[in-house]
Amino acid sequence: MQLRPQLNFERTPVTLILMATIAALELICTFGGNETRDYYYIRWLGVTPAVWDWHLWRPFSATVLHGNLLHAGFNLMFLSIFGAVLEGWWGSLKYIIAVILVATATGMIQFVLPDVGRSWNQIGIQGAVGFSGVIYAMFGFLLVARHRHADLYAVCDPQTVQMLLAWAVICVPLTYFRILPVANLAHFSGLGFGYLLGKSLYDSKRRPLWFGGLVTAALLALTPIFYAPWVTNYRWVKQNPPGAYQDVMRKQNPEFFD
Repeated sequence: MQLRPQLNFERTPVTLILMATIAALELICTFGGNETRDYYYIRWLGVTPAVWDWHLWRPFSATVLHGNLLHAGFNLMFLSIFGAVLEGWWGSLKYIIAVILVATATGMIQFVLPDVGRSWNQIGIQGAVGFSGVIYAMFGFLLVARHRHADLYAVCDPQTVQMLLAWAVICVPLTYFRILPVANLAHFSGLGFGYLLGKSLYDSKRRPLWFGGLVTAALLALTPIFYAPWVTNYRWVKQNPPGAYQDVMRKQNPEFFD
């Protein structure tokens, strides 16, 4: 990467707030220990079946949590570069809307598809954490847009492309062989969303096709927030009174709800 975009509250307030939130939460969770980390994951911010009890913020809030300092540091590095240049291009309002939608969509894809969660929680009640799905969406957009604008190419040069694509591929066997649990579905779905958005904006000849694909993919990814009958925990939540899932979690983990 040959250029590091300028970060300041006048030009990139959303990126700075996101970075500060990610850093603060990871420091709190790291130095507070597993009990503190579990409090944030279970009680308020992690994506769990509580999302179907109208905790609709959880797929997004889970993305500002991270499993360790290295994970958070990697995402913060790319957020400070990709996020800064894209917020400057799009403006803060469009940027935060895109971030929330992508974070929610990739978080739900990672949470509701078959076998998701086993590497993080043996009973599959908690999804993955981390901002990587959004980072890969930014990367997917830059893969398309960098050829049109020199400043975008500067932050997404061939070396950066090779590194991020190689990491996405390497993470698949790392997760499969239980060496390192990685949210691969979030990575690849984020990459797809970003690429589709880039093509929708820059491929004028096929714009309706790319835009239709983007809208369809987004609807398919966001629908499970409200309707996911193939998921066992969704059916349990809907078959019980409102708040029943939180009551179960309160009984199992009273220290997080007192």
